[in-house]
Amino acid sequence: MANAIEHGSPLGELNKVHINIDCDAEAMLIEVSDQGVFKARLPVTEGRPSHRGRGIFLMAALVDEVKIMEHQSGTVVSLMKLKKSIKKIS
Repeated sequence: MANAIEHGSPLGELNKVHINIDCDAEAMLIEVSDQGVFKARLPVTEGRPSHRGRGIFLMAALVDEVKIMEHQSGTVVSLMKLKKSIKKIS
């Protein structure tokens, strides 16, 4: 959501960012949509690792499926977490 606000709002407050969350017994689906253009970047700045640009890596590590869909009207990031992949801590 933070990336959608920061990078997906080329017109600032004039743009809209939406989040949709669906959950059932099998999975949770989160979709974040914005009105910006997706820019894939690696976390390297001037030849050195950056503290920025790790969003895709974090999403992929935390959920079971990441989809990034580009449209003329903006970008939609879809994250799915399956219930069977959640580990219980005891």
